[in-house]
Amino acid sequence: MATSDLDFEALQSRGFLVLPNLVPQAHLDRFEHEIAVLSEGECRRLGTSPAGDVEPFIHLHRQGGEDWSLLYGLLERMFVLNQIATDIGRFLEETEFLRREGIEVPLVWPDIRADPPHDSSRLLRIHQDFASTRCHRAWRLWVPLRPADEHYGTMRVFAGTHRLGLLPHRVDDPRYPTVDAEHWQDAPQETMVLPAGHGVLFHPLLLHESVPNRSNRMKFTLLVQVQDLASVCHPHDPDDPLSEFVSLTAVRRDARARESRPSIEAAGGPSPPAAPR
Repeated sequence: MATSDLDFEALQSRGFLVLPNLVPQAHLDRFEHEIAVLSEGECRRLGTSPAGDVEPFIHLHRQGGEDWSLLYGLLERMFVLNQIATDIGRFLEETEFLRREGIEVPLVWPDIRADPPHDSSRLLRIHQDFASTRCHRAWRLWVPLRPADEHYGTMRVFAGTHRLGLLPHRVDDPRYPTVDAEHWQDAPQETMVLPAGHGVLFHPLLLHESVPNRSNRMKFTLLVQVQDLASVCHPHDPDDPLSEFVSLTAVRRDARARESRPSIEAAGGPSPPAAPR
């Protein structure tokens, strides 16, 4: 993709931009191969096997426990995912995106989400990226590693809402902070329908939400953070607006910890992790 292919005007206006063919097929194939090797090996080690056509990775998720928690926590360290993140960082540098956005000390790192089928507990309601945004100059790449649509699960965005700035989030249910409808009900909505390896570059203040996975496959999404360490927030400074995001993250974390505690006690060990990010 050449520099001219980045529509900076549309990106600033809408708050997001679809980037086709962001991840080479070879990386996608390697990820699928390594997930299969990992999942099948873990099932053999644990002496368990999925029923019918259930994916081994989904079977491990359903087993839960300490083994699953450890495995899931290490996924984002997979070499192939870090290769993808590095390639994306290089692409953003070569297209002069980092320079144009004033990112002086770039931070680029991968997170991964794994959303099992028919699991509403992992859906994120309409929100800004409060849990991961720790720098004032920040962007994000959302990259489905498998096809994304309303059947396989995807993301819905509300164009232009990043221009509203940091918004208050309701914490009636502190596990799922969300933004009042007055901020997004009139905004154009777009549900991402993308093949694996395409990406969405978006501003962390852009309102967005999860679209459920109704398939029988695990939904894998790579989230590449792009932030500027030279604009890092100061969470104890009351004049730093991002301190609100830090506080909101703590509220959600504590609520999810309280929710999981009964499961831990009943099972005699850690429960599966809550939806990350």
